[in-house]
Amino acid sequence: MEGFELGTFSLGSMFGIVIGAFIGHALAIRRGKFQVKHNAALELKKAFHPTLLKLRNGDSPTIIISAYFDKHQEAAMEYSGYLNGSALESYREAFNSYTFWYKTICNRSREDIMYGENDPVYLAEKVKKPEMLIGKILECANT
Repeated sequence: MEGFELGTFSLGSMFGIVIGAFIGHALAIRRGKFQVKHNAALELKKAFHPTLLKLRNGDSPTIIISAYFDKHQEAAMEYSGYLNGSALESYREAFNSYTFWYKTICNRSREDIMYGENDPVYLAEKVKKPEMLIGKILECANT
């Protein structure tokens, strides 16, 4: 065993352990970030789930969305913190169209209700289904 030197073996082992630790640490950080984003997506889906069930049961969309919109907005703001780039842009677009539908359909004044039935913006938004708008938001939350 004259060809075996203890110093070379120890140096190579130490190098392997250090590289392995760096790789393991990087993978753990990445897994942790994914897990946090995944949990936020689950919370977003939980916020929208009761609304979707009630809408599919045929209840009035304006009453349901008005009752749950604040919870939706809070969950959407929480989840948007975990997105970036094109995912964030598509998510914002989906949530902004949902918010615009809510403001146009659910937040109408008495005058708008009585006299604003011919408003082209209202008529364009009235045709949209809130289930589809919510579906677009939840598509962005697939992790």
